[in-house]
Amino acid sequence: MADVAVIARITAQDGTRDAVDANVLWMYEVYTDQAALDSHMASEAFKALGPAIRPFLAGRPELTFCKPIGGKGA
Repeated sequence: MADVAVIARITAQDGTRDAVDANVLWMYEVYTDQAALDSHMASEAFKALGPAIRPFLAGRPELTFCKPIGGKGA
């Protein structure tokens, strides 16, 4: 069962996306435990993500950490 989940709200700069809510992206990630999340955040791919998407962002992503209590993926 998953022990850690992250909900990320990412706000894009005006004019960089085409969508119903053109400036907001939502991501939901589930990890087996805190160590798995820590490993993901320490990975080279994750470290490269920030500089790659920074020109498109209107600010820092807002992260909410939570503990899944059930449902698909939990």
